[in-house]
Amino acid sequence: MKTTAYLKLSGSFLAITAALTTSPAMAQSTSWTGGSAYYQNGSGAAVYGNNSWHNALNWSDGAPSAGTDVSIGLSTQQQYITWTSCWNGSYYYDCGHTPHIANRPDLYDIVQIDAAATARNLYIGFSGGRGLAAGAGAGHVVNNSTLDVGQNMVVGSTGLGTYENVGATTVGGSLVIGDSGRGVVTNTGQMTVTGPTILGQHAGSNGTFTNTGTFETGGLTVGAGGTGRFINTDNGTTKVNGLTTVGQHAGSFGRATNSSGATFESDGLTVGAGGVGEFASDGTVAISGDTVIGQHAGSVGSIRNGTTTYTPGASFTTTGNLVVGGAGQGLFIANESLSVGEDTVIGQGAGG
Repeated sequence: MKTTAYLKLSGSFLAITAALTTSPAMAQSTSWTGGSAYYQNGSGAAVYGNNSWHNALNWSDGAPSAGTDVSIGLSTQQQYITWTSCWNGSYYYDCGHTPHIANRPDLYDIVQIDAAATARNLYIGFSGGRGLAAGAGAGHVVNNSTLDVGQNMVVGSTGLGTYENVGATTVGGSLVIGDSGRGVVTNTGQMTVTGPTILGQHAGSNGTFTNTGTFETGGLTVGAGGTGRFINTDNGTTKVNGLTTVGQHAGSFGRATNSSGATFESDGLTVGAGGVGEFASDGTVAISGDTVIGQHAGSVGSIRNGTTTYTPGASFTTTGNLVVGGAGQGLFIANESLSVGEDTVIGQGAGG
């Protein structure tokens, strides 16, 4: 008897249902399958390809373009079948088969962007584990070049999503890190988001953003309905063209840190809007508007400027009012330089 192997590849393909997408029925879509990255050939032997974003063989419907909605979930498996041939004295015939399932190693499913890339909407990271069925698995993308997302980008859609930006990323709409799942983003290059950036959007979600490069966004919410963590460190620069909110809704938790040597600028800052928010800085903070700590009833907010009793170079400036304890609880600890352009109100409605 002799055995021959036949293979069938299956990858993560997810119907796009995110609320951020407009007219999804009209959009072209493609999902990462990693088809060329690693697979078993007809003899069951491993074949190592590449993880390139630009390789059409790695996608369900071809490589993405500016008009494509893109889903990336990496927990893919491959099924192949070995058939047994029997000899009847005159010729061989198929007399049985055995199905096999091979796991594609995670290393070969990390999407690599090494040349200019585009997408309409980008969703990274879905729920579920490794399997043959479509629409399950974590997602991981590394951008070493440029990525232009025309509308919205979601990292941690329903499961774990990871995005590493070494080059340059632009997002024409919103950036959500931890929509209903867990999202992790690190930026060592340059990221520009026209719309708001939201960390931990829904209850149970978790979003973390670490910036050591240059980051500009049209608004920043750290802990909208879930848990959010924003870390501006290692001389990172963050500019928020709008309001920064840390701990937005009841049940949310947000924490933002600005390390020594880092710069954080925003058109307004609310820490503890309806949930729990913490903001700590050893660097430079410049708020061109009001700063409110503990805004609504039930909220708790705190700001610490200079996390130790003496942090050289730490400064906090707000050109508008400083309200410590609006309708919620507020705490401000200023171990270093503090400048307020207008009124300072402590204990406006509840406690401060």
